[in-house]
Amino acid sequence: MFQMGSGFRLALWNVAQVEPRATLAPGGGELCAVVEADQVRALHDAWAARGVAIAQAPTRLDFGFTFVALDPDGHRLRVFNPAM
Repeated sequence: MFQMGSGFRLALWNVAQVEPRATLAPGGGELCAVVEADQVRALHDAWAARGVAIAQAPTRLDFGFTFVALDPDGHRLRVFNPAM
């Protein structure tokens, strides 16, 4: 992960190790949003109730508590609370 200006971070995943498994051909992407711990599950539930495709249910990974949704084009929308 590369720390950029203004709090922006750029992270690169190894396609063989990313969770959940990447399914888009080259050109796909993942946008991440950092939220408070109690918001991870609340946003997951709200988005799922609206019919947003969920690629990964709320789970704990080495970097924090997270879930992954998909936009209409299949790009990943990761919501997470960083591990402390």
